[in-house]
Amino acid sequence: MKNTNLISKAIKIVAVPLLLCVFFLTGCTKPNVLYGTWQDYDENKIEFTLEGTFSASVSNAAGNAVEERSGTYYLQDNLIIFYFEGGGNYNSAWEIDGGNLFITWADSEGNVLDDTLELYRIKMAE
Repeated sequence: MKNTNLISKAIKIVAVPLLLCVFFLTGCTKPNVLYGTWQDYDENKIEFTLEGTFSASVSNAAGNAVEERSGTYYLQDNLIIFYFEGGGNYNSAWEIDGGNLFITWADSEGNVLDDTLELYRIKMAE
């Protein structure tokens, strides 16, 4: 009986702090600041989801058409890697400054837009 009480106390001493650590580590994940929908005054728009997908409507480099593109993305520090559904990928530096997202973009032909997109958030991710 005495050994059972000691074992029970030992389990509580180890299990409770371990569970608290697990709850702390899983409950304190920082949300990605990109989640949501971003747009500019020229109607260029990019939406980043919690699931790691994106959809975009951005004017091509010639400025004569709006291209719809979607796929998945991966973040590594201030680098974002877009993987397009139709194949191919594009790497871009990104920065949020003053609430605006600054990002470069390439059209489906691989032509990088002359100007960096400056987008503002119009909707938070749900």
